[in-house]
Amino acid sequence: MNSVAVNLTTVNLVWTVAESPAYAWGHQDATDHKDAQGSAFFVGADLAAYNDGYAAGLAVRKQLAPVTELDEIAFMEQALQTLRSGRVQPIAPLTAEQAEEISDEAIGEMFSTQPYLF
Repeated sequence: MNSVAVNLTTVNLVWTVAESPAYAWGHQDATDHKDAQGSAFFVGADLAAYNDGYAAGLAVRKQLAPVTELDEIAFMEQALQTLRSGRVQPIAPLTAEQAEEISDEAIGEMFSTQPYLF
């Protein structure tokens, strides 16, 4: 009879997430720049999985999108469209100290006392 001796000192576990075919399909559609078409193929939980995969694929696509330079007019037009659509709020975050400094500032005082700064 033969014997085998095994000396096991390290165990490496690799965790994999078993994704559904609907999730994988949605993810692939989003990364391939296709419209969301899951409702034509899936219902119920599979449709939710497709939509989750599509959302994850869109996030990946946004991260990998190339940065393009816009001229000033195109940038301002894009900013105005974004503001008008309501996707962002027109706010400027200030600390309490900054807000206090602004409220104490006399309008035009710095321009009249130090015009060389402008």
